[in-house]
Amino acid sequence: MTPEAFCKRYPHLYHMATADALAQIQKYGLLSTQSTLDLLNISGNERETLLAARRPTEVVLNRPEHGRFVLRDQIPMRDSALADCLQGMSIPDWYRMLNERVFMWASRERVETLLAARAYRNRNHLVLTIDTTRLMADHGTHVRLSAINSGSTLYIPPPRGAHTFCKLEDFEAINGKKKVVEVTVVGSIPRMRDYIIDATIRMAGH
Repeated sequence: MTPEAFCKRYPHLYHMATADALAQIQKYGLLSTQSTLDLLNISGNERETLLAARRPTEVVLNRPEHGRFVLRDQIPMRDSALADCLQGMSIPDWYRMLNERVFMWASRERVETLLAARAYRNRNHLVLTIDTTRLMADHGTHVRLSAINSGSTLYIPPPRGAHTFCKLEDFEAINGKKKVVEVTVVGSIPRMRDYIIDATIRMAGH
């Protein structure tokens, strides 16, 4: 898939965050869990736990000099199911790979499904609509695509491993005619405000 074909097929990308996250995103960009821990100088056992193990609930990190950061939960993940579908890597390494990435959905439908999920429907959320062409122009060489919801092992989870996140030019060779589900960037996306088309607070129950 060429960058031009990708941008035409998926003109907008979507990201869901906590309802109060916009000012933080505008200041620091969109940060992966790993980048957040780097920013806040979190190390040792706390860092290892946050990077290499499932988070059953949100983790709130407060720093006077940086403010409040929320690491989203990983409720849809189940280690027992992950062990059955994971290929060529350990469970901690899989979580490390997830936590080094910024995630965006390639379709609005995926966002709506997540917003309606039992674990999230009763809370307010920020939904960002992102300009794919502008993002790709600046970060295209660092973009990796996934044909599955890598953060879920519900409902007969498909196989996954290091091959799950692939370069744009390799996506169709690896995944055939499957649609792109996730668009990821390792590390962070600075100047995220340059790519945001719309920022909407979705109220609980809507």
